[in-house]
Amino acid sequence: MISHRRLPITYRIRNVSVEEVGRPRREPPARRTAGVGMIRAATVICTIGTRPNALVERVTIPVERGRIVVNPDLSVRDTPGLWAIGDCALIINGRDGKFAPPTAQFAVREARHLAANLTAVLAGAPTRAFAYRARGSMASIGHMKGVAAFFGIPLSGLPAWLLWRAYYLSQMPTLGRKLRIFVEWTWGMFFPTDITHLRFTRSQDVDADRPPAASGPASSAARAGEPAKFGIAA
Repeated sequence: MISHRRLPITYRIRNVSVEEVGRPRREPPARRTAGVGMIRAATVICTIGTRPNALVERVTIPVERGRIVVNPDLSVRDTPGLWAIGDCALIINGRDGKFAPPTAQFAVREARHLAANLTAVLAGAPTRAFAYRARGSMASIGHMKGVAAFFGIPLSGLPAWLLWRAYYLSQMPTLGRKLRIFVEWTWGMFFPTDITHLRFTRSQDVDADRPPAASGPASSAARAGEPAKFGIAA
């Protein structure tokens, strides 16, 4: 799709900085231009890869490349009874011998495979090594526009966008939620988006507005009959 619009593409460019016109330069011109000169544009789009949580590097278990090292059956190396999957695990795909990418497609399969291995351990049966063939990759690049590679077949435009929507709709739990999302997505295809502003109040602002609680036995007795209140942070 980009080639059809005759947009120039430059590969393997490093150490490139983005500066606002009129502001002083913060880096030497050679480092800023990186051999390709100044590229003037009204829009800058940046894509950044994923990185495991920094907490993983501080735990006392085998870690490599910032991820937990696991055995072929998804158990943590040299740590019996501990298992790891997802973005924080360094998993070797038994199908091709490469590291499993940190994508939702692989995470779902890893979870199902781990559940089967845990059931096998409880039953005293041997575990199986993780092996999965990727179905492809998809991405939305605009309203009713997308790109996809499904089992090696490249798609673009509306077919790729519909395939992307259909896959994510199939991953939604419960039939009621799928129907509600399907109706909302279908409505959005033919009608413009409604702009709605929701006012969110931070926890510290709410606590600041509350009057200080009274101390003493009377206050404790008054609160004894009140229903419990819980705060959840996610």
